Amino acid sequence: MAHTQPKKRQRRPGSWDTCHTGLQFYSDNDLGIPKLEPFSHPLPRDIDLAAYNVRDDSGDKISKTIAHFFLDDFRFESVWLRPQTGLTRVGRFWGALTPDFSLYTDWPLAAQIYNTYRSRWIGCYWQRHGIAVIPTVSWSTAASFEFCFLGIEPNSPVAISVPDLRDQRTKQLFIQGFAKLQQTLEPSLILSYGRLPFNCKDVLDFPPDWLKLRHLTPRD
Repeated sequence: MAHTQPKKRQRRPGSWDTCHTGLQFYSDNDLGIPKLEPFSHPLPRDIDLAAYNVRDDSGDKISKTIAHFFLDDFRFESVWLRPQTGLTRVGRFWGALTPDFSLYTDWPLAAQIYNTYRSRWIGCYWQRHGIAVIPTVSWSTAASFEFCFLGIEPNSPVAISVPDLRDQRTKQLFIQGFAKLQQTLEPSLILSYGRLPFNCKDVLDFPPDWLKLRHLTPRD
């Protein structure tokens, strides 16, 4: 039987509301995945991506970068568990991509939907506090196409991560999802973490952090 949460439980302290149901954002879909506001910030020409957990005490470098979350999930789970702490950290950057919570192909769809929900929820939370937010789009199999593009305004910038494409099935799923992304959202710009395996217009690609480090590390 359908019912609503008792009001006394809505006010419980501590870790009671771990799903943050006490703060809900506008949604235009049946799953309740929050709808991000359209991206309306002029993107600097020399913008770069930097990992959310990067350390830079001076603040000069990260003020010219967008925080990305193309990391192991456990390294940024805190942005969901402690939203205010995550807000403070991304506030040091020019802007932020939404967290890239994993959508593994062998996960139940319910878990994948939940991670999509979490990514959009955090993006809306940051937008409410004045952060320039670009949505990260992730997908798994074709089954994820029913929800993985929800909550994102068409004809707006999006960000993606290019996986290791040496495995043929991974490559096939990536290309299939990329085509569906373009068909569904028609993004005005794609920020690609890693180089695409094909030519595509309106794409800015950024080398993964490990490639940057290898390039900057002197060789004997």
